Amino acid sequence: MIWGSMGDKANISSARSKNSKSLSIIIPAFNEQAMIQTALDSVVFAAEKMGLDYEVLVVNDGSWDQTEALAREWASRNSAGPRVKIINNAHNSGLGFSLKEGFKAAGKDYVAWFPGDSSVTKESLLGMWSSVGEADMVIPYMENVLQRPSNRKFLSLTYTKIINGIFGLNIKYFNGLFILPVSLVRTMKLSGQGHEIFCEIVVRGIKSGCSYKETPFTHKVETDQGSKALSVRNMYCIIRVVGVLIKDTYILRNPLG
Repeated sequence: MIWGSMGDKANISSARSKNSKSLSIIIPAFNEQAMIQTALDSVVFAAEKMGLDYEVLVVNDGSWDQTEALAREWASRNSAGPRVKIINNAHNSGLGFSLKEGFKAAGKDYVAWFPGDSSVTKESLLGMWSSVGEADMVIPYMENVLQRPSNRKFLSLTYTKIINGIFGLNIKYFNGLFILPVSLVRTMKLSGQGHEIFCEIVVRGIKSGCSYKETPFTHKVETDQGSKALSVRNMYCIIRVVGVLIKDTYILRNPLG
């Protein structure tokens, strides 16, 4: 586990108490009928095992399969069902939009997210969530990144190196399952539409002076060698967000946006 902090502490909120274990867990899901119930099993397993005060926010991002129905069915037959809230986007709006909808609805002190495809092991959540309240932000990193397909590994390591270089950071991973205070994320002017929103959140938080702790997680290694990371749209979104971050951080001197 790696600790760090940068700059003067941002005056976000006194709600960031080290004794607080109140957690809103967002599960963004688009056509995840095959794995949505597994994702719910995973987050509830970890939250119950740790004795957290928690809620689960399933953000159904305009799915046209049975994602919503299966999430509701899970909630109806599990004792944790009353803790599950389902938010429906009118149409498919992207990961960034879904997370921001979750931030708006979050009713606990801290917020985390978990992928609707359940691509992270449930055991990893225990280590990550046990760090809630020990720093302003928890920034998980993929401990098995070298086991990923070669193209994904190259893209991930290159992306991390570039972002660290631009913003003078030394973060292991920018696409992890971040944990931070709801009061903090609601002060951020977030423009990310896809996975680039993770980088945006981490950079804005650290450059505003927040302390952070890095913790490992295990990703279920992909068997599919294909990747959409280099699509024209994704590259445009990344470049756009990095440009906004450069402007806010170095020109406007307002990292939170």
